[in-house]
Amino acid sequence: EQIRYIIKYQASIVRVTVACLKKRVSELEKLGYKGQVLIKITTEVPSMFSYNIETIKDKINFLKKLGYTDDTVYYMTTTCPKLLSYSYDTIKLKYNLIKSYGYTDSEVIFITSSYPALYGSSIENISDKLEYYNDVGLHFVALKTPKDLIQSADVTYARLEYFKSINFKIDVSNYKYLFWYESHFERRFGVAKNILLQRYSFEKYKEAKKNGTTI
Repeated sequence: EQIRYIIKYQASIVRVTVACLKKRVSELEKLGYKGQVLIKITTEVPSMFSYNIETIKDKINFLKKLGYTDDTVYYMTTTCPKLLSYSYDTIKLKYNLIKSYGYTDSEVIFITSSYPALYGSSIENISDKLEYYNDVGLHFVALKTPKDLIQSADVTYARLEYFKSINFKIDVSNYKYLFWYESHFERRFGVAKNILLQRYSFEKYKEAKKNGTTI
């Protein structure tokens, strides 16, 4: 199954000699990617077999220069292998974007090392979440539980508006209610995700904010 996946997304690999494949595996192992980890990163990023090994080394060094430690770079690239395929400009742009929302360099490092997949999110996606968090006093979320950034701003907005409607104040002591699994949330509060999204539109919120009005 993994071989079929690799061939599907990196068809050119069938033209690579066995000797070259073995050489690349050896090079990746020297960088610390071995066993199941090696299988994971090459399965998720088949193009790893076609990259110049110096390109991979340069990307690792680039991440270190941004402030990530050796161990952190290893963790980030093994939990989110696609990070090695992102351009320098993309990584730097998103790093600075996160920082622009009031986070220090060390905080950006912490957020993105805890949730490296954030670098794979779109500019709009990142901006929607961090700007909204700042708007409603949830700036701390990205620092306390960075992986909660996986949840869309649409859902966070809808849930927060629902809590407002029932006079349930959300703060640092109970904010995790906003990020409960859908089934847990529905069972605890008796309202389904689709209902909340229909009732409270994040897009309308953004439009109102842009126009200086309220909804």
